[in-house]
Amino acid sequence: MLKRSLTLLTIALLLIGNASADQEQRRALIGTRIFGAVLAADPDIGNKCVDGRLQVVVVYQSDQRLADELSARLSSLAPREIGLAVRVVAISELAEAGAVGRAAFIADWIPNLAPLLDWSRGQGALVFSPRLGDVERGVHAGLHVTDRILPLVNPHALQESGITLKPFFMEVAKRYGEDD
Repeated sequence: MLKRSLTLLTIALLLIGNASADQEQRRALIGTRIFGAVLAADPDIGNKCVDGRLQVVVVYQSDQRLADELSARLSSLAPREIGLAVRVVAISELAEAGAVGRAAFIADWIPNLAPLLDWSRGQGALVFSPRLGDVERGVHAGLHVTDRILPLVNPHALQESGITLKPFFMEVAKRYGEDD
């Protein structure tokens, strides 16, 4: 009886873990579309391009497979007015790789965001994360999911980094740290 209960508990925990991983992957895939909208909301986007392409890094902690998948998806979902030059970089190699970028997309959970946020300030790069809680930890933009999906922005982080987004976009987006 105890063995059967432990087996059932193990199966339930595995299913919950898989469901959580699936949910995080869905958030990441949805995030690629919202990321494109955030980039398009930058009134200076054209000035940030090199040869008509915006340099974007997809940053990951441990899941390079997901980062590669998101990179391919981002390349195909570029805003109409610009192209994207997308590069995948591990967080541990961001500074050493000499990664150049004007925007970054976080692919998986990164416990310590400080190196990425320091890099973004040095590059003047917008950082986007589909991960729950990252905007609250200083990332510029992410997802707000309720009965609808909206961009979530951190106005303080944007201002601190000197990044502006179009007023209409800011009206539509959910703003972290401001009352509804």
